[in-house]
Amino acid sequence: MSIPVMLQVAGRRCVVVGGGPVGLRRARRLSGAGASVVVVSPQVVEDLHALPGVELRLEVFRPAHLLGAALVVAATDRAEVNQAVGAAAAAP
Repeated sequence: MSIPVMLQVAGRRCVVVGGGPVGLRRARRLSGAGASVVVVSPQVVEDLHALPGVELRLEVFRPAHLLGAALVVAATDRAEVNQAVGAAAAAP
C-alpha cells in the first residue's frame, strides 16, 4: 500500500539510513528538494560520495543519529535495521 505524503523539507534535517541504491535514490530526491541530508551506513554506493551537500556517516546506525531529524527514511536491505530505525523514530 502506498500513502502519498507532502512534506516541506527544504532546510530541514533528513536522515536516510542505508547507503545502497534505495538510499541513494532517497538522498538524491531529498537533496534536490533542498533538505539537509545525512546518510548513515557502514558502506555506501560510490554515487553517494558525489552528491553535493549530503553528509555521509560511515557507521552503524544508532538512535542518536535521528536527533533533530524532521524526516527519517529506513532504506536498508536488513529488516532488523529497518525495524530499529522505525522504533527509534517513534520513540518520544
